[in-house]
Amino acid sequence: MQRHSHDTDPVAVRPLERAGSGAGAARPGPEPRGVSTRWLEREGGPAQRAAYAESRRRRSELVALFVRYRSKLAAFYERPSSAEEKRAGKRRLLSQMEEEYRTLKASWAGFSGYDRLFAGGANNALLASVASYTELVPAFRELLARNGGELVPFYAAVRELAKLGKQERDARLARLGAN
Repeated sequence: MQRHSHDTDPVAVRPLERAGSGAGAARPGPEPRGVSTRWLEREGGPAQRAAYAESRRRRSELVALFVRYRSKLAAFYERPSSAEEKRAGKRRLLSQMEEEYRTLKASWAGFSGYDRLFAGGANNALLASVASYTELVPAFRELLARNGGELVPFYAAVRELAKLGKQERDARLARLGAN
């Protein structure tokens, strides 16, 4: 996989990083047989497979952090309070999330591949973009499975989805993700 100057992990999964985030509620389960997995099975050695598994673990822990704080913020916003109390509470929760990220990072032996997500400070946009990406992963995994794991028909199916109006596309993705 291509190595990025901001990333010390040569096999880290890039979609979360490219999206600038990614936390929702991806279903736990076995590793999907995506492009990286297929390549590793065919070409990778034990060290590459171990590095990939480690990058997946880190990503999963980061997404869980985002999901947890998105839920905490949603619960906080539901409480009756003034606008100033809401702003202060939001700052407090996002600061706690950043502190938890630093703790996670320490447990990752200082891996810094996700630091740029926090460079401008954690915010609602970061959490929303992580959620948007992650919540759709199960639907696209199902679509890939329905196409026999073959990428050419999968991409064709995705192009067909893209042609739909937002409401119909969202409904189809919701049905796919429910399987």
